[in-house]
Amino acid sequence: MIKSIRDDMDAREIESLSMLQRGFSELKDANAELAYNVILDILQGINEWVSRFYLLVDVLKFTPEHLPSNSMFKRHADFFHTNGLSGRAK
Repeated sequence: MIKSIRDDMDAREIESLSMLQRGFSELKDANAELAYNVILDILQGINEWVSRFYLLVDVLKFTPEHLPSNSMFKRHADFFHTNGLSGRAK
């Protein structure tokens, strides 16, 4: 079972997560090395995104106030500022 599934999610979100789970399970059974490499690629992409976002927050001095309140970026900027990860951006 996927830990990300919550009671407040709509059916499309739940089905999408279930499809991902089934897909990775089947890929693991068919080609475990490929499944592992796909996960590594995903993690690398996340790492690159975080690095670029950190650059925006730190070098360009973005603060949570610069971003729309409903923005995913605002949530990340809030996290960086709250946890002291924003360097000079404060």
